[in-house]
Amino acid sequence: MVIDLGGVLVQFNHQVFGEVFDTRTDAAAWWRFVLQHPAYRGFELGTASLSELAEAAVAELCAPGVDADRFVRALAAWPAQPFPGARAAVEGARRLGVPVVLLSNTNPLHWGVLRAEFESVFDRCFLSYETGVLKPDPGAFAGVEAALGVAPADLLFFDDNAHNIEVARGRGWRAVRVEGPEGITAEVSAQRRAPTA
Repeated sequence: MVIDLGGVLVQFNHQVFGEVFDTRTDAAAWWRFVLQHPAYRGFELGTASLSELAEAAVAELCAPGVDADRFVRALAAWPAQPFPGARAAVEGARRLGVPVVLLSNTNPLHWGVLRAEFESVFDRCFLSYETGVLKPDPGAFAGVEAALGVAPADLLFFDDNAHNIEVARGRGWRAVRVEGPEGITAEVSAQRRAPTA
């Protein structure tokens, strides 16, 4: 079983940017920056530094007078906290007796915030800043397959991003789009009730 982190186990708090961003920087502009800007993508690929990311964000998104340190403090607080029941959902999945791994586009700053909560409940963590591959690149999924030695059809994947779900399904994974851990818990319960061959 393969589980994403942000939007699935961890909720984001966009309010942390309220006094940091320029009034012209709305949620859509921020997500464009996260998904498309070379500095942010590089930070999540492990090829750009936090200072490079902060410099770009201050120049393009932040209000006058906001410096890099202030942006970094807000960025660190963006993944606010786990969803209620997040850890329990992963622990429930583990009771199925299959490997349960994390596959996340993330960076050392955010993993540093979340690591203590989640690292111990996963058999393995595939983090983009360590693997050098971001979802939805097929290489992110191929890396999990190779490392686990599991056929694509035997992998069940949970993610909140429709594009990631589409690519996973294209590789033959069973993929379920969820927002929060409730979908994981429901699927795990269904797996337990399923008759065995």
